[in-house]
Amino acid sequence: MEFEYSEEQRLIRRSVADLMSDYDRDYWRTHDNDHEFPWSFWKDAARAGWVSMTLPEEYGGSDSSLQDAAVVLEQMAKCDAGLVPVLPIARTMFVGEVLANYTTEAQRDMFLEDIVTGEAIPAFAITEPGAGFDALGMETRATKTDSGWELSGEKVFISGADIADHVLVVARTSPKDDSSPSSGISLFMIPTDADGVTVTPIDKVAIRTETTTQFFLDDVEVPDDHLIGERGRGWYHVLDLLNTERITLAAGLAGAAELAIDMASEYAREREVFDRPIGKNQGIQLPLAEAKVNVTGAWLQVLRAADVYDRGGEDVGIAANSAKVAASNAAYEAANVGMQTFGGWSVTEEYDINRLWRDARFFQIGPVSNELAKTFIAERELDLPKSY
Repeated sequence: MEFEYSEEQRLIRRSVADLMSDYDRDYWRTHDNDHEFPWSFWKDAARAGWVSMTLPEEYGGSDSSLQDAAVVLEQMAKCDAGLVPVLPIARTMFVGEVLANYTTEAQRDMFLEDIVTGEAIPAFAITEPGAGFDALGMETRATKTDSGWELSGEKVFISGADIADHVLVVARTSPKDDSSPSSGISLFMIPTDADGVTVTPIDKVAIRTETTTQFFLDDVEVPDDHLIGERGRGWYHVLDLLNTERITLAAGLAGAAELAIDMASEYAREREVFDRPIGKNQGIQLPLAEAKVNVTGAWLQVLRAADVYDRGGEDVGIAANSAKVAASNAAYEAANVGMQTFGGWSVTEEYDINRLWRDARFFQIGPVSNELAKTFIAERELDLPKSY
């Protein structure tokens, strides 16, 4: 097992750092305060090829490994941005992966081309108000019609639906069968301007540069070519997507943790109380050192999970969930220690540590809660009985 970056990965890190040097903390703070998507950054990242790097070359991507993508996202997050760029890029990668793997050539021309170039940012809708993390308990229905499909239902906590042209929606095309609950689920690309679609923003305190929404479908009609993949097999198409999502987000969390530690360490070197820098006190030093130890371990888990994914390893679900738990815990711990280091200044708009703290806390809950991820590990890795 290699523990050093390859020459190509070192070049990737330098290239990403060069891009990020054009966007300082003021840029990210302003967009966070204004609840505004960072369009100028997005366009530069798309032109550089970072948003679609894992997609096949034949469709305009770079066919890069997921481990290389993890290196990109970790570096972006640690270069002042935190988790802001991670969600839309991760979502582009994993929705793009589904479209690349399970669509016809005509569908790829229709949906994938603009995603690869960054002209369109996809959204993904699976969570529902009544089901929560019990995704198989969804109630959104797609009914076959003479001209295509008609969808009705409600999705919640959908990131970026307000700026997306299409949303990849998970819906039931046949009633739930308790003997095989994952059957009868299908995927649809739904235009956000279709009749019957309503997108409603949800006020929130984390990841404020990207709108989180409720997504309502009221007898929304789409043609047959908006069905993605095989009818009734959508859940199995989604499984690959979920592992990609966990690993890419974990990479961003590791980078955000490094940023929080760097911010706090910089402040601790400069801030003087009782005629000495506060960084000279072990009460400041030791928590920061422990946070550094933990994020180093979490980052190794992310790299391993990405490697398992790239090799097609059977235990990729365990590795992906482990990396997500480790990285989200490391990011929140680092940001929390950073808040304590900044003291009263931590809650002011002048410093960015509270942005990292708010965002990191969210990812202990989503896109899958750490508790649910650990029950998966307990069942698959420890052979304990299923708890849900």
